[in-house]
Amino acid sequence: MEKSKTFSPLLLLLLITTLVILNFGAQDAKARFTAYGDNGNPIGRGSNSVTLTLPAQFHAQVKPGQLYKIGITEMVTVKDNDDKGKNKDKDKCKGKGKGKDKDKDKCTGEIEVKAGPDQTITLPSSATLRGTASVEGLPAGSTLTTTWSTVSGPGTVTFGDVSALTTTASFSTPGTSILRLTATAGSLIATADVKITVNPGVYYVNVSTGNDSNPGSSSEPWKTIQRAANTVERGATVIVSTGTYDERVQITRSGSKDFPITYRTQGTVIMGGFTIIASYVRIRGFEITNSRTSLPDSTGVFIYGDHNEISNCYIHDILNDGGVVVFGGSGANPTVTNNNLVKNNLIVRARLVGIQVDGQNNVIEGNDVSHTLMNPPGSVPVSGPDADAIRFFGIGNIIRKNYLHDIHLTDVGNHACFEGGGGQCPHPDAFQTFGPASNIIIEDNIVHWTDDGMSGQVPVVNPQWAEIEAKPGLAVTNLIFRNNVFMHETTRFGPTNFDDDLGGPINNISIVNNTFVRLNGPGSGGFGEYGILLKSGQGLLKNVTIKNNAFYDCGSSNSGYVSVVGFTADVDYNAVFVSRGPAPAGGPRPHDVWMADPKFVNFAGRDFHLQSSSPLIDAGVTLPEVSDDLDGTPRPQGRNYDIGVYEFFYPPRH
Repeated sequence: MEKSKTFSPLLLLLLITTLVILNFGAQDAKARFTAYGDNGNPIGRGSNSVTLTLPAQFHAQVKPGQLYKIGITEMVTVKDNDDKGKNKDKDKCKGKGKGKDKDKDKCTGEIEVKAGPDQTITLPSSATLRGTASVEGLPAGSTLTTTWSTVSGPGTVTFGDVSALTTTASFSTPGTSILRLTATAGSLIATADVKITVNPGVYYVNVSTGNDSNPGSSSEPWKTIQRAANTVERGATVIVSTGTYDERVQITRSGSKDFPITYRTQGTVIMGGFTIIASYVRIRGFEITNSRTSLPDSTGVFIYGDHNEISNCYIHDILNDGGVVVFGGSGANPTVTNNNLVKNNLIVRARLVGIQVDGQNNVIEGNDVSHTLMNPPGSVPVSGPDADAIRFFGIGNIIRKNYLHDIHLTDVGNHACFEGGGGQCPHPDAFQTFGPASNIIIEDNIVHWTDDGMSGQVPVVNPQWAEIEAKPGLAVTNLIFRNNVFMHETTRFGPTNFDDDLGGPINNISIVNNTFVRLNGPGSGGFGEYGILLKSGQGLLKNVTIKNNAFYDCGSSNSGYVSVVGFTADVDYNAVFVSRGPAPAGGPRPHDVWMADPKFVNFAGRDFHLQSSSPLIDAGVTLPEVSDDLDGTPRPQGRNYDIGVYEFFYPPRH
């Protein structure tokens, strides 16, 4: 049939009618199309060429290169005039399926590409990539090329040969990475992706069989812990085998929140400690002893960073400095060192202090600290008569569930004042600060000072439960002491002491629901038998609350159970009992439980839970800063709060 040379209005109407029958949703945009005859020429060549402007809902259905029936006698091809790049593409074989395994050109060729199956590997292993790519209808003059690239993922990915279908990919950090294989042939392009899940690496150190030239595997371990510290990336676990490692390890490589770096032991590992200037590092299970002379390496463990953990270590005989020092930085900057955890460590015979914490929001929990020394034999001379369990500074730090005990004047290094020659003895403190310190919580700790036979023989030379002071400009504010047990075997001095003698402000102190006990009976009225001393000689100690505490054999005929000098403190709702002799000086406050046996479950066994007949039950006052007791039992269990560290728990009725 002879084809029409012109595109009549009737045929145009039929074309539009045919497209409208497709019934696609209307859109506001418009597209332009040209009608071609089946000979490839526009209908009505030259000035009579017809261009159609159709609503955009037809644009998605009217595809370039397709034949459409116009009326009864005409077959035309519709071409999109708005796609100028396609009109000018002489090859007409561009790929249009990016991201698919197949990318077909409608007229000449197609590429099929595959990146291989998803994989899971464990560092330091690399992934072996096995891609495939093929092309049908290769455009003239074209060659097939392939390239690997990284679409997403943490860290750095290194390809063995970025252009090879089969190659390796090495990963710097754990996590999930998406890798892409791209194949190109002329204007044809196709891609395929593969997911690689990278698990953290496990490395090994063995001082007996290792070599630092090894890869650090279980069969070929490194020799030193320092080699591991210089190498591993975030998420790694370093397992250190039994042995004595003559090294102080410097850690500067950080982990991350989801992938901390862990160093742990396999057997007994003795070494010289860690200096950690990094974040998200965990140290577990090491035995640490150290005689180095200069900070920070003279400590057992030194931390300057955030979210680090020191746990289950035995730290002992630290000749020249503290057992664990959480360092706040120059000027005690709390923003650098924060959210560190020092937990369940045994610390014996550190110098000056077992644990010192600075910075912000750190937690000191479950540690056993004893026998701190002022001047151990062979140590570098220092000034200051101290041998403390825990010193605290900074903001928002929590000190809880620690056992602090047996810092003795009889220990070598602590009794120079008894030897003549003007030597000094320490005044050991379970807790000490001299500022700055704010928003500190001290809770659920057990303090037990045993009688070493020398304590109390020299005034002020005796273990104290606490020494809270502030230097000028270094305020101590917002401290809470709650649910702590303070025990003392001596009958003289040793209180929880707050004073402004150093010239700095101390305010907003809460001492609530603690139990203070002198285990060997009340004092004889000689010196300082009170349980708490508050002295504001310069008017800088203010706003102190002392409530819901149990005092057993604290005070004497010359000393009240609490001594307040120079200001007025809020002291009430406490229970005071003396097992023999006169009641403490000063008498009771209005709501005190006065001189009534508290009826502890087992005083001799140091079990200070309450019997059901205890007068301390329901005798306290509601305190917003105390929500539970030392056991974690919610308060109150009865009508009111109980006094002391334990809330009496009524057994359920059946």
